[in-house]
Amino acid sequence: MEGIGVADIAQFFLAQPDNPDVPIAIDRSTGARTIEIAAFEILTSSGTGRRPIDSFDRGFLEWVTTGGVKMQLAPRGNPLRAPAIAGCHRFSATAASDWWYAGSRRSILRRRRASHWIVASENETTLVISLEMKTGKRFTQSVYPPGKREAFHVNLKLADFEGDGHFDPAQWKSIAIADTLGQPNTIWVAKVAVE
Repeated sequence: MEGIGVADIAQFFLAQPDNPDVPIAIDRSTGARTIEIAAFEILTSSGTGRRPIDSFDRGFLEWVTTGGVKMQLAPRGNPLRAPAIAGCHRFSATAASDWWYAGSRRSILRRRRASHWIVASENETTLVISLEMKTGKRFTQSVYPPGKREAFHVNLKLADFEGDGHFDPAQWKSIAIADTLGQPNTIWVAKVAVE
C-alpha cells in the first residue's frame, strides 16, 4: 500500500446537472463540511499482533474515576517518556472509590491472549487490574510496580486472570485499575495494548 485517500463524493454528485432519469438522493445543502474519523485501523488478514487499547495521544481522557483520584493526561516529562495518563491519589485508597475505568474496544479483542502496559508509581504498590465482562463478572490480576517512578512493563496473559468461570475476550466490556497502597500516591500508565 502506498497511500489512502478520503473524499466527500457528495461534492462530485452535487456538481452534476439535474437529470430525472438518474435521481440522486443527496441533500443539496451548501457550506462547510467536516469529516471526522476515529480509531482508523488497517488490519492484516489474520488480525494478530499487538493492538492498542489506549495510547493516550488523542488530547483528551477516555478514562474516568469513581472517587479519590485526580486523573489527567501526563505532561511530556513524565517518568514513562511517552503519552500517558497520571492518577494522583490524594486520600487513602479504598476499593470502592479509587478505581480507574476505561471501556474496551471490543472489535480488537477477539482471539487475544495477553494485555501489555507500561506503568510507573511514585511509591512501591500493588495494582489490581480488573476486566469486566458483559455479564457483569470480573476477572482480576495483580501487578507490583517497584516505585521510585521506575518504568515497569506489565505483560499479563488473559488466561491467568482469576474469576468465576472462563474468560472470553469477546465478552470483555471494560478494564479498571485500583491502587491498593492505602496512602497518597501517583501512578502513570502508558501504551495499554492487547495481543
